Amino acid sequence: MFSSFSSFSSTFAAGKTFTGIGDTLVTNSLILHYDSFNYVSGETIEDETDHNNDGIVSGATYNSPIFDFDGTNDYIRTSDLDDQITAVSENHSVEIWFKTSVSTAGQLLQYSGRTSPNTNYHFAGIEVYRDNLIFSLWNGTGLTSNSSSDNVTDDNWHQVVMTYDGAYKRGYLDGSLVSSAQAVTWDSPMDDSEPGLYFYFGAKSNTSAQETNYFSGSIRIMRIYNKTLTSNEIAQNYAFNQNTF
Repeated sequence: MFSSFSSFSSTFAAGKTFTGIGDTLVTNSLILHYDSFNYVSGETIEDETDHNNDGIVSGATYNSPIFDFDGTNDYIRTSDLDDQITAVSENHSVEIWFKTSVSTAGQLLQYSGRTSPNTNYHFAGIEVYRDNLIFSLWNGTGLTSNSSSDNVTDDNWHQVVMTYDGAYKRGYLDGSLVSSAQAVTWDSPMDDSEPGLYFYFGAKSNTSAQETNYFSGSIRIMRIYNKTLTSNEIAQNYAFNQNTF
């Protein structure tokens, strides 16, 4: 049974609104929330939680209320999340609402230790390849990856979530588990003495399981939690936003 709104511990930044249709949004341990619906202009996209993890928009075209990515050098980068993830626990979850324009849509998520994409420590965490999702984490010597068991349909909005609980990663599409638990010990940027932990939405990484391109399509909502979302919580977020688009 879904928790009531009053049970959530996180607060929202003043004047910001989480937009949705269905049940309440999971906000416990939500450390970053970008929604292009509330984007104004310029290179900054504001974090709608009280954590002030504002991001940088580079190249992506804003066609209200979404960001379009043309597959060439477009991305949205978070602020440094090291102190809020790896300094506490390596458990985390990343949620993205996206729409592809081609079957081989590119890389949705890059993990990085730097403020420039595809430099030093970096790898593709979520890729869209031949209408399938690939979920990966860096294990210190290479990627531990597996693919989804469901297809991404072009020109339709989808929710994708990857979770990590310190021992296993899992992948979800539209509220359902599509990439079962895979054992991995994540070698984070902090394990390699990198200066930070940054997430890039839409940027390509040369360290990938299959796909080698920047993302082609649209993104609207990006969320990061410093905990492992449960399957019920992921379904709850899906219900909250599934009719938003």
